[in-house]
Amino acid sequence: MLLAGGCAEPGPGPRPMTVTLATWQHAVEQYVRDEGNGDPIVLRDTTLPDSRRGFAMIGEPDIEHSSDASGLLLGRRLIAGRQWFIYLVGLIQHGAVRDIRLVGFSWSPDKTCWQVSPPNPDSLRRYVNLQRNNALFPVFPAKTDHFELSTTDQVALAIHRQSGASWELKPAPPR
Repeated sequence: MLLAGGCAEPGPGPRPMTVTLATWQHAVEQYVRDEGNGDPIVLRDTTLPDSRRGFAMIGEPDIEHSSDASGLLLGRRLIAGRQWFIYLVGLIQHGAVRDIRLVGFSWSPDKTCWQVSPPNPDSLRRYVNLQRNNALFPVFPAKTDHFELSTTDQVALAIHRQSGASWELKPAPPR
């Protein structure tokens, strides 16, 4: 009987997944189809690692090489004649918050509708500067973050209480 042993360098392994807002949106849709059997109410019970309601995608375990998307569910509201799940989505690349958008998701059996706020560099800067002063490793959302969601029949507005940063979404009416 011959036994051989030794060491070998690990191979390069699979390429890390790049998480974008589009891949996050697709994952939310897939989750509703697979876990909710097409019922988006399942999103009310989906949580982030800190137990708040939301939906996250992690590109790679190593924060310095990862691109992630973390959507905090702020609420479900009637806007422009449709029910919308309103998320504040942070895009994190290489351990830094690079973008934050207010995102609306409306689902019906025959049509999925997404609305995304435009970039808001001023609010992103205000949020990131506050985080930089309070956290060793910036994350989104931070455990101490408090966001307020207010809506009218045409607009959703999310405000970060600590920094005053805000994001506005104007979902289009149904067609």
